[in-house]
Amino acid sequence: ETPMRRILLPFTLSAVLLGLSAAASAGESIHFNSPSGKIHCAGDSRLEFGKDGWWGVTCEIRDSVENIRPQQKRPSVEECPLDWGNSFSLEANGRPTVDCRGDTSMKAGSPTLAYGKTIRGRGWQCTSHQDGMLCKNRSGHGFKLSSKLQQLF
Repeated sequence: ETPMRRILLPFTLSAVLLGLSAAASAGESIHFNSPSGKIHCAGDSRLEFGKDGWWGVTCEIRDSVENIRPQQKRPSVEECPLDWGNSFSLEANGRPTVDCRGDTSMKAGSPTLAYGKTIRGRGWQCTSHQDGMLCKNRSGHGFKLSSKLQQLF
């Protein structure tokens, strides 16, 4: 059985963040970067995946990604005619996915989530660590991303 992959569209404008500690309110997106600038995340974006839109978090790695664990089968060109392997998404429940996408959610001027700090959204949270970005959802699944390793759990 092939896991569902979604093709992501550009994110909406980000909310003004005060210290990155507050959760976004309805209709606002949360954009943030790792201190290294190599990981960018966008959360609680209202995208049109079904009538309810989509709430969750997506993180992208700027470096090339070659060490996803557990290993993921790259989709065929027919399944994913766009880029695959450097963007990871997590909904409020369920397992993370490796995204098929041809755009970016990176936004110039996004605030930095300092090491040791956590930001929370609708059913998810991300914590910045010196060895990468850790994002989890309310069902305990998530990912830890760094340039060297992309761990999905």
